[in-house]
Amino acid sequence: MKHALGVVWLVGIVLLWPSIALSEAINVQFGPRYTDEGGEVFAEMYGLYSGPSSDSGKVWNSFLGTGLTENAYDGAMASNASLIDSRGNSTSTTLTFASYIGNALAYSALPVFRSAVYNNSGNSIDFVLSGLSAGQTYDLYAISGGDSSVFGAGTFHVTGSVISASKSSTNAGPFDSFNAGNAVLFSGVAPTVDGNLTLSLEGGSYRTLNGFQLVSSGGAPSSVPEIDPATFGSAFALLIGSLSLVEQRRRRGLKAGLAG
Repeated sequence: MKHALGVVWLVGIVLLWPSIALSEAINVQFGPRYTDEGGEVFAEMYGLYSGPSSDSGKVWNSFLGTGLTENAYDGAMASNASLIDSRGNSTSTTLTFASYIGNALAYSALPVFRSAVYNNSGNSIDFVLSGLSAGQTYDLYAISGGDSSVFGAGTFHVTGSVISASKSSTNAGPFDSFNAGNAVLFSGVAPTVDGNLTLSLEGGSYRTLNGFQLVSSGGAPSSVPEIDPATFGSAFALLIGSLSLVEQRRRRGLKAGLAG
């Protein structure tokens, strides 16, 4: 009986394990805000889609421009903005950045490539992620590209416990999918002891950042593991059914013993 129950509990754990999210992904995109011909202000809305990693979550944090004609993004308004993860759950991670100018790009099947921050100065624009776990490592994808003759390439570095070497995108299309040329990967980066990671868009001639994805890749988990309710319900029902079957067999054996 004890052996059977142990097997049943093991089966239940195995069934639940795939639904436990041990890694957390955060998607961020920078969208345009502009006026139409009638002068009405509107913001482009986005659908749900997965980022460049293997994470299947499709929810994005969207930062929309506050300007009317220049798509200005006011960092003061977004200072310490709390981010949600790729499944819509709240996180302890916040994003801080300074004011910058963005630009709407040509239509793309992937919404993130429809607009971008651009840097046409000699200084870097920094995007600071705070509230991360100092014992965790992360993969950070800097998304940079778009169908434009002027905008579309970017050069980046990441500052955490160490400063990474600079990497550049190649504005590689088509932009209906992510590839190594339009989603630059910084693998296994670690935050500072204060839990900060900074993605820097280096200065130059219209260097661009459309968005980024942060995925926890190792070390201590950055949040409480998440269990998919639907999968949990199915697995729990199966577990209860298995326990019931074991109990029925136990009673049959007991009756047979008494009859004998």
